[in-house]
Amino acid sequence: MTRVLIGGFMHEVHTFVEGVLSLDDVRRNGYIVSGPDIFTDAIGARQEVHGALEIALANGVEPVPSLMAFGGVGARVSDEAYALMRSGILDVATRERGRLDGVYLQLHGAMATESEDDPEGDIIEALRTLLGSDVPIVASFDLHCHTTDRMVRNATALVAYTTIPHVDFMKTGARTMQILVDAMA
Repeated sequence: MTRVLIGGFMHEVHTFVEGVLSLDDVRRNGYIVSGPDIFTDAIGARQEVHGALEIALANGVEPVPSLMAFGGVGARVSDEAYALMRSGILDVATRERGRLDGVYLQLHGAMATESEDDPEGDIIEALRTLLGSDVPIVASFDLHCHTTDRMVRNATALVAYTTIPHVDFMKTGARTMQILVDAMA
């Protein structure tokens, strides 16, 4: 059976906001969810991952859940919080290495941490390094994603919402997963 790692993190940084978004702030004002709970309403209803899951299951793809996190909007994310988000995805990828056929990431594209201006590019690059060039990696993003060369170089596809206000979360997740399914064929 085809197996796909699913996970992600979302935060929209406003660098003019003083301070740092701590791990406690993320837990209090957003969420950090891991394992099969990432497919539930614990992350909100009708998110990209829910659309992606529908397409995965319809195509006989086994979802391999990792971590989903949401920090809201505000200051840079603390390195501690990002390290937890990053390891929540990479630890599962490491454990499942050699048994994954693809990766789907629900990202926002506008996060920055205390020491990393491109955490989305960082996670995509880390997955590419770990899993090799034959494993497709796709990610969904907000329209104002801070697209970087590192993201483009290491991802198979980067897919954005098409509406403002964002009423197409599920459609974007479904469209992104379909691109992944096609890439794995």
